[in-house]
Amino acid sequence: MLTSKKRPRDDSTHTEKIKETDCSTSDPILTHDPWIDLHQGSFVGYWRNALGAETHHLLLERLLTQVAWQQRDVNIMGKRIPQPRFVAYFALNPETQGTYEYTGLALAPSHMSDIPGLLELKELAQNFAGLTSEEEQFNSCLVNLYRSGADHVGWHTDNEKLYDANPTIASLSLGTRRSFILRNKTDHATKYKFLLGDGDLLVMKGTVQQYWQHCIVKMTGKKAAEIGPRINLTFRRVKNPGAAGEVHNNSKQLS
Repeated sequence: MLTSKKRPRDDSTHTEKIKETDCSTSDPILTHDPWIDLHQGSFVGYWRNALGAETHHLLLERLLTQVAWQQRDVNIMGKRIPQPRFVAYFALNPETQGTYEYTGLALAPSHMSDIPGLLELKELAQNFAGLTSEEEQFNSCLVNLYRSGADHVGWHTDNEKLYDANPTIASLSLGTRRSFILRNKTDHATKYKFLLGDGDLLVMKGTVQQYWQHCIVKMTGKKAAEIGPRINLTFRRVKNPGAAGEVHNNSKQLS
């Protein structure tokens, strides 16, 4: 059975808004209350070490060895390039939920029950996100493997019509901590930075995908090669299975 830390009601740490011009710059990790109000109806929750240490290491090894990882080509600015990470896609009901499509890539889902513990992780993420009704609960999981510091994902928003205009997204990270940065779409200098790994959980709710972009920073040189693997599990709810590949009218770039 999975173990986790209890969902905290309060935290004495604080939130900090930082200014930077490049998402690859090195800034201190932010510490903050579990929920941050980004304004305009946007909220981010962050729980460090949401999983117990023993559970975290067990799941990391299990996913590394049991997931059928894929590295596919994606279409970026008219060019086909290898995606700079490995991916896999799971759904609660693969037969009815359809494919997940972005930047010319289509992923057919496997069943969540194929990986022991994945359904329990879904339940854990729902609990932290505060999803109580069946209509809100997660039914899909995109899994990314960042093999080293060189693997990354560029600035983007998760604005597919497959989900909702204002989806709740839970991001559970295993392995080496990597820099995850949120930036305001109209004021790129306003950014929030988190180091995610080791069982950390981040939740985006409300209008985050309308007003904010996010990325996983690319590292270079010797330091990138020294960084160990990180696995990210992104839980969302598919609401419009027939809308695969369509996006809401806010820009998206994903590589």
